[in-house]
Amino acid sequence: MKRFLYVIAFAVAALLALPALAQQQDQPSPGADTKKEKKVFTEDDLKSSSDSQSSSTDAAATDGDKDKDAKEDAATDPSDTRSDVEKAQDDVKKWSHEEETLKRKLDKLQEKEAAETSEFRKQMYRDAVNNQQTTLGELAQKKAEAEKKLSEAQAKEQEEGPKPKKPAAGQSSTEQPPQ
Repeated sequence: MKRFLYVIAFAVAALLALPALAQQQDQPSPGADTKKEKKVFTEDDLKSSSDSQSSSTDAAATDGDKDKDAKEDAATDPSDTRSDVEKAQDDVKKWSHEEETLKRKLDKLQEKEAAETSEFRKQMYRDAVNNQQTTLGELAQKKAEAEKKLSEAQAKEQEEGPKPKKPAAGQSSTEQPPQ
C-alpha cells in the first residue's frame, strides 16, 4: 500500500511539473539571442575586394543620389554660380558615368556566371544580373531626364542669352557703380 501511495505522489508531482518544464523549453536561452551570424568569405570575395569596395561606395552613392536629387529639386544652393546649362551638363555626365560603371559590373557578373560550375551560384549570379539590369534601366531614365533638362536649359539660354555669372558670396565686385 505504501508503494501505491509513493507511485501516486510521484505521478501527481510529475503532472504538476510538466507545464513548468514546457514553458522553459518555449523560451529561448539568454545566450541564443546574442549569437552572430558568421560570414563565409570565398576566393571571389578576396579577389574582388577592390571591386567590392568601389561597388559598395557606388551602391551607397546611388542610394544617396536618390535622396540628393529630391533635396536638389526642393531647394537650390544660392552660392552655386553655375548656369542651368552647366548644372544640366554635370547631371548628364554624372548619370553617364553611373551607367558605364554599372555596365562594367554587369559584364563582370555575366562572366562569373558563365565560368561558374555550381548551379546554385549560377542562379545567384543570374539574380544579381537581373537586379543590375533593373537598376540600369532606372539609370537610363534618369540620364534621359537629365538630357531633357539640358536641352531645355540650352534652348532657354539661346532665347534669353547667357546669364552673367554671379560673384560668389563674400566677393566684392571690382567694378564701381557710376557716380
